[in-house]
Amino acid sequence: SEAIDYALVAEEYEYMAQILEPAIPKIISEGAHDQTIRWLQAIPMEILRKSGYLWQYLVIAMLDKGSFQVASQTLTRIWADLGELDDLTPKERDTIRGYSQALLAAITIHVTLDARKARQHSHLAVDLLPEQESLGLCIAYGHNGSACLHLGRVDEAVEKLTQAMQLSKFVEYKMIYLLWFSYHAQAVAAQGELIRAKKLYQEAHVIAEDMGLQKSNVFSNAVIGLGNLFYEWNDLRQAKKIFEDGVSIAEKGDYLDRLLISYFSFVQIGIALGDYAQVEDKLSFGKMTARKYDNPADVMHGFGAIQARLSLAKGDLQRASQWARSVRVPAEIDDLNSLIEYQLRALVNVWLAEGNNDQ
Repeated sequence: SEAIDYALVAEEYEYMAQILEPAIPKIISEGAHDQTIRWLQAIPMEILRKSGYLWQYLVIAMLDKGSFQVASQTLTRIWADLGELDDLTPKERDTIRGYSQALLAAITIHVTLDARKARQHSHLAVDLLPEQESLGLCIAYGHNGSACLHLGRVDEAVEKLTQAMQLSKFVEYKMIYLLWFSYHAQAVAAQGELIRAKKLYQEAHVIAEDMGLQKSNVFSNAVIGLGNLFYEWNDLRQAKKIFEDGVSIAEKGDYLDRLLISYFSFVQIGIALGDYAQVEDKLSFGKMTARKYDNPADVMHGFGAIQARLSLAKGDLQRASQWARSVRVPAEIDDLNSLIEYQLRALVNVWLAEGNNDQ
């Protein structure tokens, strides 16, 4: 740390990059995201782009922190002139594009919940990246798996997440294993193996403690997943306690996907327990976060469905009916993703409350 700061003050950027290259995965895994970003942003672009995996880790540090908008802007800026660089070989150019696509998959699924688009980015990354690029492939396969979960393609999610977990063994950035491990537990739960999923989530807690990541955004998925299990078992008070921990971690970043999916269950618990004020607070926070990303359509549809269920619980059928009239049910649904499913369930609840049983 002192040597890096000394090189920064002396503007010895090439030396600074040489020191950071082997150390950066461990530095990020220890949670020093702000420091990592400060160091890497100080390095001139021409040096950063030629220094191992430093530009990738700059974006990854921003993603881990939940700064998705900044990460997207940074990724665009780093390779804005990629098409004009004549000194790159075709393989180098494909590798850069492959990493960019893998990172775009992460940004897309976490911010917009557009699972199809995230999968497109992931597929392109896998096609472009050489087989020795374990970090990029690990990111691509993992986010493909999380997108498959969102789309209800559980068996395919298990396959992709297993590939990501295997690749993570060859990556120095160790916290990524915890991320895919927790998503794998979610896939197991989606297969109906709830007891096995509980054991996996508990194992994820042990892994997080060993890594010192109990309060990291990466860990929030495992906490929320465990809360979902207790919700399924109708242990609402235990589920609420766990959800409060998981949601509070997720709210420290701008993980719209984790916030929205966790709110689906959290809101139902709040309604069942009559805690409407807390539900309103969560909705307000979620919408405020969505505004940072220009209110992605799918995300706002999800928040609308949550509001409709809350309105029904409070006896405000007029407001719920107003939302129901604004919903456009797709004529054909190839993938019944979690957002559409939740909206349809909320829509059915409104119709039943209105007495429209035939619809």
